[in-house]
Amino acid sequence: MTLHRLISLTTLSLSLIASAFAQSPPSGAIPSTAFGMHLGSAQAWPGNDTLGRPPTFGYLGKSGEVGWGYIQCSSGGPGSTPPAYNWTRLDNWVALASSHSMKGMYAFYNGTPCWATPSGSACTVTYGCNMSSGALPTESLLVTFTTALVQRYQTNYPGVLDYELFNEPENEITNFPSSGTVVSKFVTLMTDEYNIIRADSSSSTISSPSFVTAAGISAYYTAGGPTGIDVVSHHFEPGGCQVDRIFGSEYLTGVYAANNTAGVGSKPLLDTETSSLCTSYAANEQFVMQDYLLQWSLGTSRLNWYEWYAPTSDYFSMYDGTTVYIDATGYNTLQDWLVGATMSSSCSSTSAIYSGGTFVDNAVWSCPFVLGSGSQGSAVWTSSNYSGSTSYIVPSPFNQYVDSNNTVHSSPIGSSVTISATPILLQVASGAPAPPGLSIFGVHR
Repeated sequence: MTLHRLISLTTLSLSLIASAFAQSPPSGAIPSTAFGMHLGSAQAWPGNDTLGRPPTFGYLGKSGEVGWGYIQCSSGGPGSTPPAYNWTRLDNWVALASSHSMKGMYAFYNGTPCWATPSGSACTVTYGCNMSSGALPTESLLVTFTTALVQRYQTNYPGVLDYELFNEPENEITNFPSSGTVVSKFVTLMTDEYNIIRADSSSSTISSPSFVTAAGISAYYTAGGPTGIDVVSHHFEPGGCQVDRIFGSEYLTGVYAANNTAGVGSKPLLDTETSSLCTSYAANEQFVMQDYLLQWSLGTSRLNWYEWYAPTSDYFSMYDGTTVYIDATGYNTLQDWLVGATMSSSCSSTSAIYSGGTFVDNAVWSCPFVLGSGSQGSAVWTSSNYSGSTSYIVPSPFNQYVDSNNTVHSSPIGSSVTISATPILLQVASGAPAPPGLSIFGVHR
């Protein structure tokens, strides 16, 4: 049963999550490159959403099956003869990005060919390619491959590729970060990659490895991981459908804090693979929209959604080869709202929503913007742990709102509108600025 709870935000005092606001949104207007997309295994360009709108994202996320183990595919074991390069699949992906005047990211990950790993390494055959399942490669072989890769694409597609030094080392490297020996070797390999990219592809943006734990970040930089990288990346994939987990110990007071401690927290922050495990496409639409709003508020300047295409009912995807789903609509609508807008301060909630691993309330979230038109805007929704809807009193100066289908609704100041976990955007139809001293909640400061 839908729950309606009337909230007069003119009388509520704000109970903010204090740690959340140690981070602040990036300055300036939100660019299209804030919205990245992984295409999925099909490497097909996204089609129109449920409203018939074409995709408008501005950056191409990582592609599958383009790692070293696929490019030099062999059934051989450790120490066997390296096969010839097969660049076809990666060429196609880079050409796709180039044809849309877009940059893309290549991530080194542990699809290391078994022939390039030390004797005794455990390997598994995937699509006919024998690859390691956690071993780090022989350094000289990685240097040869990295040099060939970077020089090829700087020559054939200059300025198209950016590089992430490694994908989720905690999940893909055996005994990282618990083994000092493994961490030391990993740092040596990442330094090699960094130096090659910097020397041979100066126009490329270099990202840190996409760590998923504070322990991994701390061990890596303590052991001398290169700090000259251009951007710092992480992956927010909470293993469920609660975006509010970004405020928990794993992310905000974990990964974010560890980057600050390591001295790289002032660099631009990217989420190079963000995704959910929602159980419906409608819930994933809510997750996508909240994810982009809250992570931008916390300083993340690009989120690459994982992913556009999946051939089965993976609700984090937007297309299954036949049908484009509602989450693609929310993704496009959010871009319509935000590209060209400026988030004027961090998002805030009416109450604490995450404490000690438990979701504690059905908070109302609000994110203030100066829209591209120059007028005020505010994205509003209820926290992701709350499945009902709430009656919300529209504060001054707003007099209309736009829903996730980009439909405009009249909502005079002081009127009641129903909000849920799917964000809406409050607007000023006349384009007039907010009265001085009045917050987006209608509370005089």
